[in-house]
Amino acid sequence: MMIIDKCEDESGGVWNELTSIKISGAAGTPKLEVSQEEIDFGVTGKDVANTKFITLRNEGNALLSYEFELGWDYSGNIFFENETLISGKIVAGESVDVGITFKPNLVQSYETQFHIKTQLDEKTVRAFGQGALFKFLKSDMPPVLNIGRVFVGSIFKQDIKIYNDCIYDISVRSKLLTDNPDDDPEAREVTEFIAVDPPIIELLANGGENPTDLAERSFAEYSLIAHAPITDENVDNTVLNSICNKVGKKAFLLFETIGGDLESGKHCLPVTFRFSVYNLMFISTPKYSGIKKGEVQPEETEGITAIDFGEVGYEAGANMVMVLYNQNPFKVTVDLTLESSGFAIYPSKATLGPNSGRDFRVELKPLELVEGDEVESSITRADTLKVSTNIELVAGLAVSVTGTFIDEPEPLEFSEPLDFGSVRRLFHGEAVLEFRNPVRRSLPYKFSVERDYRDIFQLELGNSSISGVAKPRSHVRIPIRFIPKLGTEYLATGTLETDERNFLISLKGSGVEPAIELSETKIDFGIVGVDAAEFREVDLRNASKVGVKIGVIVSGDSFSVEGAEGDPLTREFQLDAETSETVRIICKPTELSSHSKGKVEFQNLDLAPGQKSPTLLGSIALESIGGTCAFSFTSADDDDEGPVYDSKGSLVPKTPVIHVNFTKVIMGQRVRKYFEVENCGDTMVDLVITDVDGKEAKEDVEMTAQKAAFSFSPAAVVIKPHTKQKFAVIAKGLKVGEESHTVHVKTRKQLDARIIPIKIKANVLSPESQLADGLKVFSRVDNSIDGLLGVKGPTEESLNSDLQLWKIYIPVIRVNLMRPSQELQCVDPVEPNTVLPDIGPFVIRPPALPRDVPQKAKKWFANRTSMSLDAKGRSTPGTISLNMRKEEALSFVRPVEKQVFVEKKGAERRRMSGFY
Repeated sequence: MMIIDKCEDESGGVWNELTSIKISGAAGTPKLEVSQEEIDFGVTGKDVANTKFITLRNEGNALLSYEFELGWDYSGNIFFENETLISGKIVAGESVDVGITFKPNLVQSYETQFHIKTQLDEKTVRAFGQGALFKFLKSDMPPVLNIGRVFVGSIFKQDIKIYNDCIYDISVRSKLLTDNPDDDPEAREVTEFIAVDPPIIELLANGGENPTDLAERSFAEYSLIAHAPITDENVDNTVLNSICNKVGKKAFLLFETIGGDLESGKHCLPVTFRFSVYNLMFISTPKYSGIKKGEVQPEETEGITAIDFGEVGYEAGANMVMVLYNQNPFKVTVDLTLESSGFAIYPSKATLGPNSGRDFRVELKPLELVEGDEVESSITRADTLKVSTNIELVAGLAVSVTGTFIDEPEPLEFSEPLDFGSVRRLFHGEAVLEFRNPVRRSLPYKFSVERDYRDIFQLELGNSSISGVAKPRSHVRIPIRFIPKLGTEYLATGTLETDERNFLISLKGSGVEPAIELSETKIDFGIVGVDAAEFREVDLRNASKVGVKIGVIVSGDSFSVEGAEGDPLTREFQLDAETSETVRIICKPTELSSHSKGKVEFQNLDLAPGQKSPTLLGSIALESIGGTCAFSFTSADDDDEGPVYDSKGSLVPKTPVIHVNFTKVIMGQRVRKYFEVENCGDTMVDLVITDVDGKEAKEDVEMTAQKAAFSFSPAAVVIKPHTKQKFAVIAKGLKVGEESHTVHVKTRKQLDARIIPIKIKANVLSPESQLADGLKVFSRVDNSIDGLLGVKGPTEESLNSDLQLWKIYIPVIRVNLMRPSQELQCVDPVEPNTVLPDIGPFVIRPPALPRDVPQKAKKWFANRTSMSLDAKGRSTPGTISLNMRKEEALSFVRPVEKQVFVEKKGAERRRMSGFY
């Protein structure tokens, strides 16, 4: 350590220490290492500095001293960035970065060498580079870039191409300035409304020097973006005016090459633009009706400046829906006005949302006209629809509105022929041609019929045509007469001429001759009793399509027509087209065995002009013989009411009555009895059974009373002279009790019908009341029970009783639990449920259903009123069908099934219960 002291006095007695220096040292060798032996500056722009660094490092163990030798080539173009580092010392293990700058001033190649000397050796570093002129093509750029109008809220983007004008890869930087940097070097950079993207672009080298075709030059694109965003929909006029000033906006787009000559690699392009707002648009295209924000962006060409309703009827008026569209990003309030009262706009005030539309209905009001007033053929109305806004920069609209009222004709068509229908030949029919004046002004008209049919279809007073003037919207009636000459169809054409247009009208009509259809052409009454008049009914049908007045006249002393009057006796009536009428013809002979003939004539009483006598439409021949009519009857039972006396004690004669008494009718079963009617005269007797109201009975259809139902077989019959007819009365029991019922047997074709009452009585009994009879019948089947009960079995004579049994009931009875007879042990019977101690009521087996009942011998029976067994030539009584018998059998089974649970048991169960 070295210490430096200072003596404070001359004597040297006082020393003050100034400093101390530590001195150290060691023996060693320095060693210089250079990071690179070559420095390649590459292509560097003319007059542009390009600095690269080399690192000098002492790899030895002693202090290194170094020094660059000066005086190399191009010392003015290749030099040190920091001259203090030309020489220096480097401690062992440390390094020094030395910057060497290359700044060419010519477009040429540069190369030199650096010599670095140390205490021990010398190093050489080679440096080289290429001076170049970086530039882009300026001649292709416009003097001024005018963007034009940019709408507020929208984004405008324009691409700018820059071409390389050298054979080197270059980088071009761009920025927007407020002023031209040539005039104001301190011009500020633009930060709002407009921007350029990207800020730096890379241009590849051209393939050769100065290419003449742009296609041979490399290029890149800048995007110039202009945008004035609106964040508030409720923007006011101040903000919009500040954005959209009248002077417009201006900026300067500066292009600079990076690493090139500042003069040749720089260009300033003026940029002008102006912010504006959209004007409102009226759109009539239906697709924009009711559109919401941002859904559709209409084209400017779709806007309209005029609304025309076209031709409209006076009283119709018209409506048209228009869309007022706002393309701006802010709301606009509008007022719509019309000067004329003939038009209207709904709504008249509204707020349009951003980028959306609103429907407005424009109405052309109809004219108020009085019916019958005469008006012009057309009236034109015009007005201007004015639209004002609350935004100063959004200009108002003026849209012309026009509409033309026309006297629109009402529909007038004669598509259907004027049909006169069917008219009798030589008679006349009439129809009216009616139409309404379709316009609101007087309309002259003329109607005529084609020449060949003017005598068939005649106009008023026989004129060939008829003309007139129809008042506005008035009705016109033209009567036309149709007079057919022949019985055929006529079709003619009429012409209606008007100022509006002409119409062809078909006239149609049919000439017909009356014609009738008769259900009979000849009626033979046969033998008719004197003073027992009979009638026959004839159906008369009008077969034509016109009504006709019919006169019915009968000839012959024994014949007449019901409803005939006058001399000669004639019945007159009107028979409409295609309708029918029933005519009753009466035969009343006055002498026995007299043969009478006559005729019924049907005449047309409608006389055509010039006709003197009626026309015969048809006739019916009549024939009859006078005779006697008499018949008697025999009751099924005697009268049990006894004699009736008046107040003086005299016997009162009774009205003839047929009595039928059913003393025993089992409920659910049928019993029949008979009575006879004998034709004692020489006429045919037509009889029918009816109820008290006159309704005729039908075969096998029962008349239902409260406790019984009755049917008759036959229900209607014709009895030949001097013969008898047996009638069966069939009674069916419905409820237990006595029932009385009255019906009639009456003549059908006699004018004064003869009626005989039939009084029927029935005593309906329950099935249980016949158990005793069942025991008797059962004894025929089981002899052991017969002996057990001591009941005598029935004989064949007892079977042929007055009940007229047509089947035999065979009940199987179980009174208590007992063994069946030995004779029935082989039968597997249906047994009752033996779980209960007693089965309760008797169980009656359903009656047998024989396939056929044996024919019984003809015998006399007691209490029978019918005395004849000969049925030859008469209708036989109806028989009970098999289905009816099965139905009666089921009526026995159903109550048994409800009372007793029946099951079939095996042999083991029978042994256990005591049955075998």
